Amino acid sequence: MIRDITENFSAADWKRQSLTVRDIAAKYSEDHWVSEVLSVFAGRKRVLLVTDYIAPIGGIETHVMTIAQLLRDAGCSVEMF
Repeated sequence: MIRDITENFSAADWKRQSLTVRDIAAKYSEDHWVSEVLSVFAGRKRVLLVTDYIAPIGGIETHVMTIAQLLRDAGCSVEMF
C-alpha cells in the first residue's frame, strides 16, 4: 500500500494533499477551540461544572478549569462541584 502511494502520487498530488491537511489543521487553533466551547454554552448565564477534582493538577482537571475561566470571562456565573 505504501509503495503504491509513493510510486503513483505525482508532485501535484502531494501538493494538493499537503494543502488539504493544512486547511484541516487550521481549524484546530486555540481561537477556534474557544469559539466552539463558548458556542456550546451560548445563551446560558449560569453553568454548573461537575468534576471529581477542582485543582488544576494536569490533564482533564486543567481542561475543566480552563473551560470554567473561559465561561467566566464570557460573563457566565460558573460553579464547580
